Amino acid sequence: MNTITVNISSKHFQSFFIMIGGLFIMYAIHLSLETKTTVDLLYALYDIQIEQYQDLGIDYNKTVITSQTIRDISDKFEGHNLRAVIGMCISGVFFLMLALFLNKFSVNVSNKTKDENNCQHVQKLT
Repeated sequence: MNTITVNISSKHFQSFFIMIGGLFIMYAIHLSLETKTTVDLLYALYDIQIEQYQDLGIDYNKTVITSQTIRDISDKFEGHNLRAVIGMCISGVFFLMLALFLNKFSVNVSNKTKDENNCQHVQKLT
């Protein structure tokens, strides 16, 4: 009777999952830093606008964009990006844990029982 034995190496999948998990975490850190930079830039532009209004003699309290509006926009922007960062970190950790799982356990697909494999291995040695 012919038997088919298949051994699947999880080493390539492990490397792939480590790479994907690392990229998720690196991009989450990048997005977090870019969010802070964007919010700081938004406040800097508002400060420049206030200075220009003062130079032109315009009362900046009567403008449409007030400091409260800028604060609301930046809070919503940071809140949405924080959710994205948390989601990417969770995804990255999931992929890294999957890679760790593949490191600890090997995958073996066979149509023989464990006893048959051991007996055949012993017969080949003798």
